[in-house]
Amino acid sequence: MDRRRVSILAASLALLFAAGGCQDYNFNPVGHCLIQPGTKRVTLSDVSTADVLFVVDDSGSMASEQASLGANFSQFLDVLVTANQQRASQIPPLEAIDFHIAVTSTSNFYNPTTLHGSICSTSCPGASGSKVCCLQGTASPPADPPLVSPQPPLCGDDSECAAGYSCRSDCQGSLSVGGNACCLDAAPHAAQRIACATVGEPCGDLDQHYYYDGVCDPSYIGPANQGLRAIHYPQGDFMAAPGNDKVIHFTKGLGWAGGTSDPTITPLSADFSQNVDVGTCGSPQEQGLEAARLAVAKALDGDQALPKCPSDWTPASTLKCWPHPKAKLVVVWVTDENDSSSPTSASTGVVATTPDNSSSEEVARKYEVARFADYFTSLGRPVGAAFIASANVGCVDVDCNPQVCCSGPGCSGSEAAPTRYFELASQLRARGVDVVVGSICDSFGTTLGRIGEIVKPPTGLVLPTQPAASDVTILRIARPDGTTRKTCSRPAPPPADPSSITTDPQAQAYIDTVSATYDWWFTADREQITPLQKLPTASSQFVFINHLTGNCEANPGETYSADYLGQLPPGGCDNENDCADALGGSPSQWNCEGEDALAGRKGTCLCN
Repeated sequence: MDRRRVSILAASLALLFAAGGCQDYNFNPVGHCLIQPGTKRVTLSDVSTADVLFVVDDSGSMASEQASLGANFSQFLDVLVTANQQRASQIPPLEAIDFHIAVTSTSNFYNPTTLHGSICSTSCPGASGSKVCCLQGTASPPADPPLVSPQPPLCGDDSECAAGYSCRSDCQGSLSVGGNACCLDAAPHAAQRIACATVGEPCGDLDQHYYYDGVCDPSYIGPANQGLRAIHYPQGDFMAAPGNDKVIHFTKGLGWAGGTSDPTITPLSADFSQNVDVGTCGSPQEQGLEAARLAVAKALDGDQALPKCPSDWTPASTLKCWPHPKAKLVVVWVTDENDSSSPTSASTGVVATTPDNSSSEEVARKYEVARFADYFTSLGRPVGAAFIASANVGCVDVDCNPQVCCSGPGCSGSEAAPTRYFELASQLRARGVDVVVGSICDSFGTTLGRIGEIVKPPTGLVLPTQPAASDVTILRIARPDGTTRKTCSRPAPPPADPSSITTDPQAQAYIDTVSATYDWWFTADREQITPLQKLPTASSQFVFINHLTGNCEANPGETYSADYLGQLPPGGCDNENDCADALGGSPSQWNCEGEDALAGRKGTCLCN
């Protein structure tokens, strides 16, 4: 390292030590010379429970995709089985991961235009002067298959039912079992006068029920009510095949050592394959983002088909509940369409006027994608997200682009570019959320395996950004008030020739040489179980705590604080030209330090 580099790093480290009690601090630019420090208080995860929600498109084109999801679930399960076997082999053993899987569909409502069109009007017969949705060209609504049981199916008296419905016990095809339900009176639902806001805007014929037409696959919804709108769309409710639990509980006490063929595990895997076969009679207006939000919100309010876990729930509890305290939440969307989430309303919801709801008027009625990024990141728990959606074949994560990847007869492919799902993926990724993206036109197995990786808790610390270098990073233990109780040693250096270490015994031999001296180091892998995964590397986002020294142990209530100079620009640099392009000035004013083209590692821009 040259003398100039030493002086820069020494000054940087002095500033970092001086800021040891701070949680955030900033340097101001001087001319074109800019240094970006970063501080992140991160707690070593003690979470070994995950709540997983699959949101599965149940529209007419999804039969083969649902089958593929169920058939390839074993690759998701393999990752977690292997992780539990590895965790059990550690000294001392790590607690097994348990995970709890719920399923819902993308069906909230269907809001098509009626046969004769419906607009917001003040001159509707029977409601003159009021702004209501009014059919055009006829005073009577077109014929419509009878609606039998709107939500809520159960009721106590007529006051709990919408206009045009009464609370009775004789609803034909009703979901109610031994109770009253809201039944449609004589008038078809399209004839109801629905208030609206803007004269001239289109209204839809709001429908919130499955309709089995004898062609679509009703799956476990059942074909008994053919021609009747009898079964309410889930709108985020958990779904399960008859006889199955609404949530599949893979608990810590299962026979993980026996692998996926263990008799305690195989029935649960079969239940998942049945639960995700949600059929193809669902709404052609997929609203997966809102369905996921509704599912989680209902669960947090105790409004799902099983109780919310109490705050004192422990893995030893036999109570079947969801979600679990402090558990990581992972939401997985599987769809071949774009998202149309909007208010459940004939007048303000998206009115289906184009096949993929992409007209400017339809787009304007959709909820902002930020609504969902805000919601999932405000729950006070770790979050992961995965998207198996229409994208370029063979893509992985940020290399995936929303597009129709396959079409035509016999194609197991896609209907529309899922731009809103990809926008959510980008927003969540920017907030530090673990995100997996794969193409619905690929084999699901590989993507499901990668989703299994983000269900696992990290075994070390995960930093939100890439440090500029290991020698401008400090790891300290902070008291609850943020002050420093202890500063851990410098990180262990990587091997002089990392490419020469290719086996676990070789990696362990190197670790043995550094483990008595260094309290921590960077690793290339988020998972830090095997010796190769634990091998020290150059700076990364992953910090391994060496518990053998006993010198870098946080007490209950304390946190680890990683103080470091952040990489500039955020994506790093390959040369001084990159620095000038991103940060201004001329290349001669910058020095791109730490880049290694052979290792695929970016550098950071330092003042020259």
